[in-house]
Amino acid sequence: MSARHHHPAPSRCLQVAPRSRGGWVVMSGRAGVVSEHTTATEAEQAALARLRDGDELIVYDCYHRSHRVRRAAKRSHDA
Repeated sequence: MSARHHHPAPSRCLQVAPRSRGGWVVMSGRAGVVSEHTTATEAEQAALARLRDGDELIVYDCYHRSHRVRRAAKRSHDA
């Protein structure tokens, strides 16, 4: 009988970036462009909705500056 080890899914990194022709995209390193949006706010909200525990979001502005957002793992609370 062999024991199975549970390996958590690796964390991923999503990016929000402006398009040169206008608009904003949410990108994943594996999948490329995941979605396109009219505004940076819409793109960031869409990316945040896709984040799983431990994932990271990098948001680039139109001047190529960036900031990182990491979704913390959910903790169970005692009632």
